[in-house]
Amino acid sequence: MRSPAPPLMLLCVGLLGCPTDASKPDATVAEERSFTVAVEIAGAGTVADPVQVTGTIRPKRDVVVAAEGSGRVVEVVASLGEAVQEGDVLARLDSVVQRAQLDQARAGLREAEAMFALGEAGFKREQALAAGGATTDQQHFRSGVELERSKAGVDAAKARLVLAERAVADAVVRAPFTGTIASRHIELGALVGPGTPAFRLVDLTRAVVSVGIPAREITRVEPGQLVGMHVPAVGVDVEGGSVTHVGPEPDRRTRAYPAEIEVANPGGALRSGMVARVDIIVGERSAVLVPEEAVVDDEPPHVFILEDGRARRSDLVLGRLQDGFYEARSGVEEGDHVATLGKQHLSDGVKVDPYDLPKTTAASEPADLE
Repeated sequence: MRSPAPPLMLLCVGLLGCPTDASKPDATVAEERSFTVAVEIAGAGTVADPVQVTGTIRPKRDVVVAAEGSGRVVEVVASLGEAVQEGDVLARLDSVVQRAQLDQARAGLREAEAMFALGEAGFKREQALAAGGATTDQQHFRSGVELERSKAGVDAAKARLVLAERAVADAVVRAPFTGTIASRHIELGALVGPGTPAFRLVDLTRAVVSVGIPAREITRVEPGQLVGMHVPAVGVDVEGGSVTHVGPEPDRRTRAYPAEIEVANPGGALRSGMVARVDIIVGERSAVLVPEEAVVDDEPPHVFILEDGRARRSDLVLGRLQDGFYEARSGVEEGDHVATLGKQHLSDGVKVDPYDLPKTTAASEPADLE
C-alpha cells in the first residue's frame, strides 16, 4: 500500500527554506586598467615663416661647346654622360694644314729676327762712322729706318706665329669648365667650321632653381634669404640654399616675379628639369611646439593630454613641422603634458601611468628649434 503524497504546503515551505547562490555575498569588482605612457611637455619656441613656391631645377652652368677651328673630325673623345675636367680634350679636327702654317710662321719669325740682327749691326756701324764724320747724315738716317723696318718685321712675324698656334689649338675642342656631357652634336668624319655646335656641357655641382614669386609675397623676398627644399622625384630634402636673384618685373603670362635660388648638389642627386617645392624663409614667429611623436596621425590629428591621471583627447590644427616638433596652432597650450610612446593604446578618459623620457624637451631647450 502506497504512502500518501506530501501536502503541497509543506513542499512549498521546503523549497523556500533552501539556500541558493544568489544569497551569497557579491563578487569583488575588477580594478580599472591603467596604461603606462611616456610624457613630454609642450613648450614655446619659434618656427620659420616661409614663402612657399614651386620651381624647376637647372644646372648652374649650361653651355654649347662649339668648334673654333675648321676641318674634318678625326677623333671624338667624350661621350654622352661622361664627367670631364676643365681643359680636357673632347674632340680633335684634322690639323695638317694648320700645322704646316705653324711651321711656316716659325720660319718667318726666324727670318725676321735675322734681318733685324743685320739691320742692328748696320745701324751701329753707321753710328760709329757718323761720330768720326766719315758718313753723311742721310746715310745714317737710312740705316735707322732700315733698323725700324726690320724690327717691325719681327713683330709681324710674331703675330703670324700667334695666329698659327691658335689655329692649331682650335683644331682641338676642349671643355671650358668641369662638368658633364649632356649631349653630343658631332660625329667622326664630319666637316665642321668655326661656330659648329659640338657638345652641350652642364655643371650640376651647384643647381639653380627657377621659381615664380606671387605678387602678394614679392615684398617679403630678397637676395640672401635661406631656403629649404624638397624634390619629390628623388625624395631628397635639401638645406643650405639661398635666394640669389629676384626679377624686377613679373612674367607676362603667370604674373609671378621670377627669382633664382642656388643650392649645392655634391652628390649629383638633383638633375635638370626636376621639380622642387621650396620654402623661402622670410622670418620667424612664436608658436606652441609639440613633439612629432605625440601627434596621432589621424583625421583630424590629435594628441592625448594627461590631466589628473587620465588621458584627454584634443584635436589639433597643425602648422609647420620643424626639427621634430609640430607647430600647434590650436588644441594644445604651453606646459601641457602630452603622451608620446604608448599613445596608440589610449582613448579619451582612460587612466594613465606616466613616466618621463630622459631627453631634452621643447620646453627646456627652445633654442634648438630656431
